[in-house]
Amino acid sequence: MPNPLIYLALALSAVLVVFPLPSAAQPPSNPDVEALLRWNQSLPNQTIVSSWILNQTNGNSSALSPCNWRGISCNSAGNVTGLNLAYAGLQGTLDHLNFSYFPLLLHLDLIDNRLNGIIPANIGLLSNLVYLDLSNNSFSGTIPLSIANLTKVVELDFSLNNITGQLDLRLFPDRGSSQAKTGLLSIQRLLFTNNLLSGPLPSEIGNLAYLTLLALDDNYFFGPIPQSLGNLSKVTQLYLNQNHFSGQIPKNFGTLTELTHLFLFSNNLSGAVPEQIGNLSSLVVVHLTWNNLSGQLPPQVCQGGRLVNFTAGYNNFTGPIPVSLKNCTSLYRVRLEYNQLTGNLDQDFGVYPNLTHINLSHNKLQGKILPTWAECRNLQFLSFSKNHLNGSIPYQIGNLVKLQILLDLSHNKIHGKIYKWDGYNEY
Repeated sequence: MPNPLIYLALALSAVLVVFPLPSAAQPPSNPDVEALLRWNQSLPNQTIVSSWILNQTNGNSSALSPCNWRGISCNSAGNVTGLNLAYAGLQGTLDHLNFSYFPLLLHLDLIDNRLNGIIPANIGLLSNLVYLDLSNNSFSGTIPLSIANLTKVVELDFSLNNITGQLDLRLFPDRGSSQAKTGLLSIQRLLFTNNLLSGPLPSEIGNLAYLTLLALDDNYFFGPIPQSLGNLSKVTQLYLNQNHFSGQIPKNFGTLTELTHLFLFSNNLSGAVPEQIGNLSSLVVVHLTWNNLSGQLPPQVCQGGRLVNFTAGYNNFTGPIPVSLKNCTSLYRVRLEYNQLTGNLDQDFGVYPNLTHINLSHNKLQGKILPTWAECRNLQFLSFSKNHLNGSIPYQIGNLVKLQILLDLSHNKIHGKIYKWDGYNEY
């Protein structure tokens, strides 16, 4: 009969082979390394993260650091503080990126990739984050309320995605309130351009005291523009265009003394433009085209002498051309077509050395075309059609050699000789 001790020895050796002792295991990785590698493994093969490999020296687990990996930056203590994989061509999702392992992350930049899926709720664990850019991807779903935990974030950009839903008012608490412990309390630049967001704009957005740029353009927001936006005293750029906003432009927009860019085009706005907007000496670009606005244009819209782009076409404006435009030599683009503006062409306009495009067609302007228009030497597009202009065409217009796109003086009362010249030679 075989010795039972022999069977026992064989059994123990089998156990040792199948279940190695703990001493034979590999040293444990750092948590942030594990998190990055786990996310990397969930993505299709991509060259940008192929450099993410372990570099262990002398069996020392402390040498397991991602700080030299492409797109990763660390502080002096070796903690991951930045993840910058912008323009990397990444595909996949963020589902397997465990943000809880990056409590000191300051900078997360994934702009212009091919990432999809939802923005995970655990992104709100990045409580020290200052910069967050997920723009130009294919993220969908709603904005997670957990981003209200990002109280230190200064710039947040979710533009150019497929994000749906409404903006939750809890993202914009009153900073002065003793209960305001969460929310975008430090935000300066907030961008949701070109998504599928909808609903009315919460008035609480006016609580963002440090905001300098608000970009909500090309979405489906509707209802009135909240009066509270007039509280954004530091805002310089306001993009509300290409939505379904209705009602009037808030009068207190005239108190936004830092405002340089005002984009309201392609909405359903009505009523008059607050005259106070003309008092904003910092204005550089004003876009009011494609609304139902009426009344007169702000006469002092170029009071500060910095205006370069002014469009108010396809509305129901009446009355004179803003008096401040005559000496507004900074202009390079003017579009006032399809209104009912009156005035005198040879009295209301001056010489504009930078002007490339002017469209005054489909109005009720009178007067003559002066030779001084030939001093606008950078003109490429000029349309005065369908007005009540008279007189002849100055031969000096032929000196506008850059006028190659369009010269349209049709449907007026212009007479006289047409001169042959090197520019666009059809009148």
